[in-house]
Amino acid sequence: ASKLTIPAMVSNEVTTPEELKAALISTTPAAILVTGDIDMNMGEDESIQVETEHTLIIEGGKTVDNINITIQFDKTLTVNGPGTLKANNITKHIKTFRRHYPGNR
Repeated sequence: ASKLTIPAMVSNEVTTPEELKAALISTTPAAILVTGDIDMNMGEDESIQVETEHTLIIEGGKTVDNINITIQFDKTLTVNGPGTLKANNITKHIKTFRRHYPGNR
């Protein structure tokens, strides 16, 4: 019989903008549970860089508001739960390649 191995995922419960940002920028994949209303109050020039796989779970009746998120090209941010995500901007970075031709530097 074959065995299925599922990687363990860290679980974080967050209630403040600082906790949410720290959880999203962490390089350890996590299930991030939002249990309180969070207003990130981010300006246009601010963005949280998501560089690993996370699942953001927003509890019912709770809202994450005014957030800008940038997700690396090969990563996924899964959003679940009955709560509300009001993002100003979500950007997915696309990996670009540069061809080298003789004479190009």
